[in-house]
Amino acid sequence: MTTFDQSLPLMVDLVAGAWGSAAVASNVFLRDSLGRLTLVVLDPGRTGAEREELSAIINAQLGGYADPSGISVATPEELFDESLRDAEIGLAVPIDRASFQGFVRIVDRRVVGADWLRRPGTDNPAIPRLFFVSVKGGVGRSTALCVLAAHLAAGGRRVLAIDLDLEAPGLGTMLLDQATLPRFGLLDYLVETNLAEVDDSFLNDMLGSSQLSGGRGSITVVPALGALANDNPVNVLGKIARAYLPSENDPSLNGFAAKIEKLIDGLTAAGDHDVVLVDARAGLHESTAAAAVALQGNTLVFGIDQPQTYAGYRALLAQLALTLGPDWLTRIHVVEARVGADGPSDGFISNMADIFPKMYDSAPSAPIPLDDLRTTFAVDWDDKISVEGVMEPEINGTYIYESDVYARFDPLKYPNRLSRSVYTAVYGHFLQLCDEIIQPTDVSEGTP
Repeated sequence: MTTFDQSLPLMVDLVAGAWGSAAVASNVFLRDSLGRLTLVVLDPGRTGAEREELSAIINAQLGGYADPSGISVATPEELFDESLRDAEIGLAVPIDRASFQGFVRIVDRRVVGADWLRRPGTDNPAIPRLFFVSVKGGVGRSTALCVLAAHLAAGGRRVLAIDLDLEAPGLGTMLLDQATLPRFGLLDYLVETNLAEVDDSFLNDMLGSSQLSGGRGSITVVPALGALANDNPVNVLGKIARAYLPSENDPSLNGFAAKIEKLIDGLTAAGDHDVVLVDARAGLHESTAAAAVALQGNTLVFGIDQPQTYAGYRALLAQLALTLGPDWLTRIHVVEARVGADGPSDGFISNMADIFPKMYDSAPSAPIPLDDLRTTFAVDWDDKISVEGVMEPEINGTYIYESDVYARFDPLKYPNRLSRSVYTAVYGHFLQLCDEIIQPTDVSEGTP
């Protein structure tokens, strides 16, 4: 039985065996929503008979991962999709087989999870964005966001905090009371944009002003659930079931990340905010994809020194390397949570460092024409020299101490938890990193 993980390497072997390794690199692999594979032939010199012969070989060997119609090798014309000829389409996936070593292009079509394949825009956002991500819950991610929001507001900044965690809402209940909770939450926005354009009045009704800002700056919150959801709890699960669907009203809102991108742009267009903090759901979820992959900004990844942390981040970072390309490391900042009094653990840093270089080395780059270089420069050339270990990326990291004071975080009940005199001992190193990411403004820091 051929499995998902085995299917692409096996198909590479079959293509290389029949047409040579050059055909693997010069054509495109298409994976459908169920995982089945088709070789998209871009070489006009391949005849119909050659394609049929290779298709028969693939169908015989690939099992359920071959096209059920028997056509596992086709041209873009035969698939009625000329976009497959686009030189930039798909992801470059590393393959290391006896038959082929290098990168193959694969177009991955998904019913869900498409945001993992969405590349962020190239333009830097007008104001800094920080995304808070963790593969496991219980690491204090949302609490850290609240502390950072209070810290920035105390320094005079106007903070916009958005809760993407629809299934386990947190920011709204942490930073807003019943009097300041807005009518609508993020869930309402995601559902209503499926059918119609939301206006500025709707967006304003998503914003709640926290009373925990310290008086100089401000903290404006977009909760996951608004007052309307609290009044109609029977509808919440029904709306969540529709929140991740593409919009029928606006084709450009074709996924969760596209909706969030438009929301952030709309809420920040008037210049009322200096920084955006976004809390994503724990785990490898669509909101994690939006925060870590698809949206432009810096991502803080939280974890503790446990095997499940590294297993989850190995999958997350592998996807980042494929989707974001060789510069992806500059966006990632590692946060070790619940650190003991002795300071950050050697295990966390070393294990994360073991993951990061492997992902970094796997990032594809444009092929270099070695023959042209040989004739241009008078140097001794060795094709076999390895670059492994040469590119040692610096991991951007910080840590947060474990504290009983923040174990049961309720700033509405205990607002002093968001006072600098209290939080600095626990969050000082973390806040220093965040200040460096955001960069100082001309607003001087105050004292809460």
